[in-house]
Amino acid sequence: MDELPKCPGDAPPVVRLSLRHEKCPRKGVVRHLRTPNDIHSYLKTEYGCEAQEWAVVIGLGSNNAILGIHEVAIGGLDSTVVDPRVVFAGLLLMGAAAFVFCHNHPSGSTQPSTLDVTMTRQLKDAGKILGIRMVDHIIVSGTGYTSFLAEGMFPS
Repeated sequence: MDELPKCPGDAPPVVRLSLRHEKCPRKGVVRHLRTPNDIHSYLKTEYGCEAQEWAVVIGLGSNNAILGIHEVAIGGLDSTVVDPRVVFAGLLLMGAAAFVFCHNHPSGSTQPSTLDVTMTRQLKDAGKILGIRMVDHIIVSGTGYTSFLAEGMFPS
């Protein structure tokens, strides 16, 4: 990331954040993602067969309408580093009231790792502070998925 420009004297630089649409999804069913199975069906075509691990958040409005899908991290073959600041920066810009955190496992296994469980707790706790409710964490592969909520692994 570039450094902020230097301003004369002690004046701080002005920072402007903006939200822009980067690309349109390949499928036209994005507005109909209502269940973990719907989310898996959509994301498996986008990320399920990737050789690298990807993490995305699906931003939801107060009526659970999808506001956008934010790609928050691209990692290696078996892990990625997710920065909660990046997750919530995109959600705040979308005006999201809630979100679903999703990532793929290139190995094909959708068994959550210890780091997946820890990340879920961190994101849920951060969301509480910011007033953005975490709805679920879904791990996808080309052939299946695991929903933390459906499996009873979602932290209370």
